[in-house]
Amino acid sequence: MNIYTQLAPLEPLLAGPWRWVMYAAIAAPIAVVLWVMFGRRWKPDGVLRCSRCHHVFDPETRFDGAAVTAGVRCSECGSVTRTEQAALRRGKKRWIIAASLVSALLIALPLMVWHSVPVFVARTLMPRWVTEGRAEFANGLTLVYEVDPLQEWFDIEPNTAVGAWRGNFEDLAEVSDASRNDGWNNRTSYVWPDRRRLRVWTDVNHPTLTEHFGHIVFGAEGWSPTADQSMPPVGSPGFGGDITGDGMGDVIVGEVNDGSGGGTTWMMVTVPQEAADKSGGPAMTAIGVGMFQRDTANGGWIFMSVCHGFRYGMTPGAFCNDPLIAATWNAERHAWMPNVERMRRDPDRKALAQHAAAALDHYRQCLADAGDMTADSAVNDLTGEPAGDGDPAAAALEALRNGRAGMGDFLPCPAMIGSLSAGVLELLTSGHGAEWEEWVRLAWPIEAAASFRDRFIADMRRTIETCECATSLRELNGFPESRPAVGATPRGSDHKR
Repeated sequence: MNIYTQLAPLEPLLAGPWRWVMYAAIAAPIAVVLWVMFGRRWKPDGVLRCSRCHHVFDPETRFDGAAVTAGVRCSECGSVTRTEQAALRRGKKRWIIAASLVSALLIALPLMVWHSVPVFVARTLMPRWVTEGRAEFANGLTLVYEVDPLQEWFDIEPNTAVGAWRGNFEDLAEVSDASRNDGWNNRTSYVWPDRRRLRVWTDVNHPTLTEHFGHIVFGAEGWSPTADQSMPPVGSPGFGGDITGDGMGDVIVGEVNDGSGGGTTWMMVTVPQEAADKSGGPAMTAIGVGMFQRDTANGGWIFMSVCHGFRYGMTPGAFCNDPLIAATWNAERHAWMPNVERMRRDPDRKALAQHAAAALDHYRQCLADAGDMTADSAVNDLTGEPAGDGDPAAAALEALRNGRAGMGDFLPCPAMIGSLSAGVLELLTSGHGAEWEEWVRLAWPIEAAASFRDRFIADMRRTIETCECATSLRELNGFPESRPAVGATPRGSDHKR
């Protein structure tokens, strides 16, 4: 939660219809300052007054006689003013001005933060980019890794909810909107760039290739976004060293996905002789999402590519990581291609047993939660359906056992679905996919209905056929060209069971 989120409840006072209240609160102490500076009460007029209540002394009062060495007592408040200087001074003028200015500043502070004033001040005083790493390669390629110190060190940025100070510290970007046909296509817009960027060039005559990244990792093995953000030595694997096996040094950089999906997107930086861009400068080509592993059995490297489509593919909340598909470098296509022979292995039978046991435990917990349903429950968390009239616990138990979900397109009891999906993926990615349906039938909780099980099998078939690596999985497991998912519900429909 950033500072702007915390200030959001005050937005009506900061930039909304009640902002005049904030302005009035700021103006009040400033008015006091003006009154103290220019008001008649505070002007030095040569009149002797009480230092406490400012009551005017008798015009004949003097402070230079022996009779008044003990001071003059005020007939109004009774306090004693001991010196002529104190009688002429307009008491606490400086303190009142200072206190008023501090009060105005404190009241205005949320307003200044909301409108990114501190960011503007810091941007004008601090450098825009600071170099954290630089590497030069034998082929003339130069990489410079830079960070924005304002965001990196202080973790502050402008408020995206307002447009104040726009242009003072933002970068220009071309925004193309093909859906509009009103002359605004390819218009220039202001954007706030990421806190890290990578600059690449071959020589000073070539234009710079700039890529804004989040967490950057370099090379392949041993480089973690949390352990070390600096560049590895030139010549290390994936950073000038040969990782593709083509006899040439490779420069590979990765951007870590900090979201719930995780994973790292890897890009290969090449020079004009290999893959020039339009301007003749370096090119950055995406080579996949996943991770690199050393192939100890065969030598070289394997790229474990993420096969998207399984994560949350069965039902919301059924956490199941997308599987990793082994890929090797294809020199002709200049890309990492799936290699099913490298994927074949014995399945982890111990892990399969653990997934089956976890599925049973999760289902029994879902049964217990359904049995606790009461008439006060507005929505059944297990099925997504309204509790309705009658016995809500009985309705929830029936819906759970038969695999009905109020959302229509998804299965209930996500924790059980996640465990079963993990077991299926273990068999699919090891080349034993022919066993997965039988394993599901054996691992299926006996309390759950067969119709629920059949729906899970049908939805898993659909997910297998629609995932990114469907072709590789069919080749690895000897599946026919297509297996119809009879009984599966297409995602996004309004079908109700």
